[in-house]
Amino acid sequence: MTKIITMNKLILLLTVFLPTLLFAQSTTFYNLGKARKNPEQCAKLYLKDKGLTKFPGSICLLTSMIELDVSWNAFDSLPSCLSTLSKLEKLNIYGDNNFKEFPEEITAISSLKWLTYSNSKSYDLPASIGTLSNLEYLDLQGTVTNIPSSFSSLNNLKSLVIYVKGVTSLPSNFGNLPAMEDIYVNGGSLTELPESIGSMRMVKKAFFGSRLKSLPNAIGKLTNLEDLMIHGSDELVDLPSSFKQLLKLKKLSLYGGFKDFPSEIFSLVNLEEFYLQVSPTSREISRVLPKEIGRLKKMKTLVIANLGFSFLPNEMGNLLSLEKLNISGNPITELPESFSKLKNLKELTILNTSIPKESIEKIKELLPEGCNLIYYYPD
Repeated sequence: MTKIITMNKLILLLTVFLPTLLFAQSTTFYNLGKARKNPEQCAKLYLKDKGLTKFPGSICLLTSMIELDVSWNAFDSLPSCLSTLSKLEKLNIYGDNNFKEFPEEITAISSLKWLTYSNSKSYDLPASIGTLSNLEYLDLQGTVTNIPSSFSSLNNLKSLVIYVKGVTSLPSNFGNLPAMEDIYVNGGSLTELPESIGSMRMVKKAFFGSRLKSLPNAIGKLTNLEDLMIHGSDELVDLPSSFKQLLKLKKLSLYGGFKDFPSEIFSLVNLEEFYLQVSPTSREISRVLPKEIGRLKKMKTLVIANLGFSFLPNEMGNLLSLEKLNISGNPITELPESFSKLKNLKELTILNTSIPKESIEKIKELLPEGCNLIYYYPD
């Protein structure tokens, strides 16, 4: 009796799952003709780099499709029938497209969760972009010249890559994207960020650039931030006091016109990587690296090259986790004896400093065995 029950169960399992397994094996197509012959089985269609200049309208017949890749073709229009693809979740349409404007036909695919798009011409985003309420990943290559306020309706958006041009500021409600985790916003004319940026409480990784004059105080509300890159202009000379609240920050890269070393950094006790660059007009931000640098006990990579430091404090020896240090381009003449404490240091770069050649052997004695010392003196 037990054997009969077991066999019955096996037959039942095969009846339920075998069709699914067979279906899964035949759902990906690389040829439109074959996909059209099996429309109900086509879940994924890859027509990447096929030299297409006209979007095949017959794709709209593949109503079971969940993923479509038509990247690296050259379209100038899309068919209105795209709205029939009610199961489509992923659409890749980047490449050398020549649309006159962002195709609103895309915004009619309400099921989309993933969209990559690019165009050879600059383009405005239509207000209808906000209807893609299921969108989780959005990569807009090319140049965006306008972002509508409806953009903040993308409540499920987790990852965003966008390049803007001719846009000095983002919509005031741009930051009202509660699911955002990874954001990259770049553009040669963007000078400010809205205070609403502080509403992106889930963000862990962010890049903002590239002509920022200041940062909003609300940036301190991004308390889950772990990786941050800020590319500012010569007018970005300081950080808001709220920057101290970014206590989960592990990696930070700053570029701006800083006149003094940003003291807010010293409160970021979990920081592991720090890169600081200043514009040529602000090359010498200080003559002395503040001793508070020694507070950053978890620091592993520190790049503070070409900043005009002529002296390093003894507190540098407190950076016991330090593995990589670049102090090139600073008029430093010697290293503090406390460098002997840096037992985990694996690489030290001292190119174009004022350290005399005859001091190299002494420096090597300070460093742990196996540490790579990078220097150069012309013959």
